[in-house]
Amino acid sequence: MFDEICSVYKESTDAEGRFVDRETGECIQQMSIREFCLTDRWKPYVQRLRAMRQEFGSMAKKMPEYIKTKKMLPGATLSGLFALYEDDSLTHPGERVMVSRRESHLKQHTGWLAIDIDLADNTQLSNFDNIRMVCQFRPEIGLLMRSCSGSGYFGLVRLAYPDRHKAQFKALLQEYAAMGITLDKACSNIGRVRFASWDDPEHIYINERVVPYRGLAEYMPQIMPQAVRQLYRSEVGVTYNDEGGAQFWEQQRVQDRLIEVIVLELVANHKNITESYEEWTKVGWALRSHPYGLDLFHQLSRCSQKYNEGQTNVKWTQLGSSKTVTYNYLIHACKTELGMETYRHICRRVWSELKE
Repeated sequence: MFDEICSVYKESTDAEGRFVDRETGECIQQMSIREFCLTDRWKPYVQRLRAMRQEFGSMAKKMPEYIKTKKMLPGATLSGLFALYEDDSLTHPGERVMVSRRESHLKQHTGWLAIDIDLADNTQLSNFDNIRMVCQFRPEIGLLMRSCSGSGYFGLVRLAYPDRHKAQFKALLQEYAAMGITLDKACSNIGRVRFASWDDPEHIYINERVVPYRGLAEYMPQIMPQAVRQLYRSEVGVTYNDEGGAQFWEQQRVQDRLIEVIVLELVANHKNITESYEEWTKVGWALRSHPYGLDLFHQLSRCSQKYNEGQTNVKWTQLGSSKTVTYNYLIHACKTELGMETYRHICRRVWSELKE
């Protein structure tokens, strides 16, 4: 159990996956989930973090010693093993970089979904420690232990349909909310990095008889697939039946990658679609559900001379969501600013990358 291999990173912003153990000098790019979660390797750092949290509370997170200690811990994408290869840079338009941890680079899903249950998100609970008792009655949870700070729990949920990761997470989100438990929404991202932790045996729960979770929350696709299929069929010269085409374009990873490439093209061509406050807001809404939404929002915002990094971060936190402004807004901007031929080229590229 937990022998699946996941990718390892030095921090949440690491795009390549090259964690170097500060004491041994070992460069680690992947390891089993068991080795990452269930060894004493990270014990000294975790104990130091928890001692500081216990003494200074939430203020500890801003202390230099706390930050330095946490950097000693690697992160891992517990839901997947990712391939490292050259791709477009998100921060330097027009450049090619070595990168992994993008959903389009997923090599193999581990079959697990990591959930976070943070105290800050569950202040409505009179006794946060009851979380552990409740979770032990959930058949889909294979592992539950405290986070590295000790202020929350993280668990591993066995998925029945790993290829529908986001739909399964959305169902979990709704089901746990009905029990009064708020999960961290960022866990919907297959490439999300979670920091290593450690716990003494009495705080670790392992369910050897874990039952794969079969819940699915259907969603309305962000992109209207029929229009994309018709365009692709008529312009690219590839024939396939409508059912197969719909299955491809309705995949969330396909939609996410299409928008990512569209943004890179807009930025590379210096197209400013965030000049007015209304346009800026709509771009943010359109990117709100994207795994790399904040990075892409900054990229598009930089095309305006009004760009301010701090204001852009604040705007992102204030955006909320919109039912009317979706990925289609950026598709329309691509067609308008770059032309249909460029949009067709982008569709061909995404199809070529992700069709297998």
